[in-house]
Amino acid sequence: FTLRTFAGNGREQEVDLLLDKAKELHEEAKTSLQFESAMKALNLANEDKYDEGIAKAHFWVADAMLNIGLYKDAFKHLEGVQTTSYFKDETEMQAETHRLKGKGYLILKLFRQAIQEFQLQLSCAKVLKGDLQKKSYIKAYANLSTVFSRLDKPDSVFKYIQLQLEGLRGLDEKENVLLHIAVYDDLGTFYTKKGDFVKAELNLKKSLALIEKYKAPIFYNTYTYLANLEQAKGNYKKALTLFEVSLANMEKVGVWDAVARMCKFLAYYCRYYNLQGKWTADEYDMAYTWGKDSLDNKNKEVMDAVMSQLVQSKEKESAKKISKSITVA
Repeated sequence: FTLRTFAGNGREQEVDLLLDKAKELHEEAKTSLQFESAMKALNLANEDKYDEGIAKAHFWVADAMLNIGLYKDAFKHLEGVQTTSYFKDETEMQAETHRLKGKGYLILKLFRQAIQEFQLQLSCAKVLKGDLQKKSYIKAYANLSTVFSRLDKPDSVFKYIQLQLEGLRGLDEKENVLLHIAVYDDLGTFYTKKGDFVKAELNLKKSLALIEKYKAPIFYNTYTYLANLEQAKGNYKKALTLFEVSLANMEKVGVWDAVARMCKFLAYYCRYYNLQGKWTADEYDMAYTWGKDSLDNKNKEVMDAVMSQLVQSKEKESAKKISKSITVA
């Protein structure tokens, strides 16, 4: 969702600016900075009892926490969104909150709950209008496609991919390039699993063309799916090169958990197929085991920033409770 207008007074306008910044940082995959901006907005909105700001700040805090891995706290903030009047009055906020809850359940492999949330998102989307409605539908269909792929239900996967393609018609390609890339990635993966390598390659090349055309900064998923295709075709060396391109983009973007998982996978892959890419199997093992401390430190920097903000927030809450108890006494 986007901010509709700036609020009237100075404090509320400051909250809106912080929320705008949090959204920008989310799009740039700068999670810790997104969290800091959203927490500042939440603290100010709470002090001013600015209901719309409280709802949106809780949302962006929850989004950051899901990406970091603080799932319990993320769900608490989503509950915070749902207690506001803004949530009850604004269908777009309801749809986005159900989407984010569904994403959390999907990460936790609670597929039944994830499906329920995405279905609730679709129900909310019926009330929305224009491109806003289309985008909400597409996001829900994409997530449902992922759920059913994990559940190994190809007919349902294909159904939701087709619905995504129908929804993309008429949407501006440049403004919605990530949605276009995602659906071609899904199709490529679908056909790779079916063994239809020609169609798989055709769709993944469409993703690549969009990445190159619009200089998309995040493309590790596409290269991973291309590598999976080449592995399925028996081109193990070519697949390794593509996996390494994916790994390099993961490092550049800063998704360090994904970097660690890929290093672990490549150690096994190189050993299993007796291959060497930029590194040997043993070197990838070292990157995952001995070198994992440095990756953990990068995650720790994010976690430290988050925990610092959480502590400050809880200290303010405690100070308010003490202040109230003194006043009552």
